[in-house]
Amino acid sequence: VFPGNTNDLTTVMGKITELRELYGLEKVVFAGDRGMVTAARLKEMEGIEGLNTISALTHREIVALLERKLVEPELFDERQVVEVIDPEDPRQRYCLCRNPLTAERESKTRRKLVELTEEGLKEIDAYKRKTSVEVLGARVGKLLAKYKMAKFFDWQVEADAGERISRAHKVIWSVKEQKIAEEHLLDGCYIVRTDVEAARLDKDAVVSTYKSLANVERAFRSLKMSHLEIRPVYHKKDERIRAHVFMCTLAYYLQWHMVERLRPLFEADGQGKERRWTVQNVIERLRQICRSEVELSGVRFHKTTLPDEEQKQILDLLAVTM
Repeated sequence: VFPGNTNDLTTVMGKITELRELYGLEKVVFAGDRGMVTAARLKEMEGIEGLNTISALTHREIVALLERKLVEPELFDERQVVEVIDPEDPRQRYCLCRNPLTAERESKTRRKLVELTEEGLKEIDAYKRKTSVEVLGARVGKLLAKYKMAKFFDWQVEADAGERISRAHKVIWSVKEQKIAEEHLLDGCYIVRTDVEAARLDKDAVVSTYKSLANVERAFRSLKMSHLEIRPVYHKKDERIRAHVFMCTLAYYLQWHMVERLRPLFEADGQGKERRWTVQNVIERLRQICRSEVELSGVRFHKTTLPDEEQKQILDLLAVTM
């Protein structure tokens, strides 16, 4: 599984070759997101022996399948994965899924953008100064481009027949409710495409493998932004950059094991604003345990802060003894 920002296909193929040689693999399944495993990329990969791919279709590709009558909106189910085989290419398997939370968010976002667009159109129509049809049209075009709502609106500028520059020009529009209803049917719907044989990976395993890309993206976010900040901005030599990246990767490896051991703590935590525990918060709590060197009457010794109950719980889960 590779992250979506690994856009150099030659580099990726080189890594796959290394993995195959290292582990003696006859076949490799390459999982990538929509931006990486495009139709053009798939054609490039077709000639590579022993390589199969898993990716998701773009919205335009899903619409193309609907136009071919290969899939229907009713097939998308949030309870189970529905598999469809492409009759034109039996190697292609399409796993249809639906996420109800995503569907609700997409529907709400679209309705909000439609409302904002209508408010903007009303403001343009209510413009009181003299202007031309071309200026009003340009403003409407700019507004529709801003919210990307052009496909949901029919509009025109009704010109004042008597004057080119006039206050009487009118912007008339209507919302394409049928188009919105059609888009609503696909809210939360996605299709995972693969050419892996069903005997090797069933439909649920295909979808699960694609979803595992989220783990890769989470790891990269942690390395780049969260705690580890991998950017070697203070290094100028290649060997120091490689050492810096190695240390950050090793730190993430330790962090991953830390999260796994602290899973009971995280699972018992609250949700949303009530959530308290994160990796950073755990580190801050443990940071309060200090070991000091004390010298008293010529005698030097070390004194360690006694952990409180919360710190003891964390240490026990991490299997760390003081």
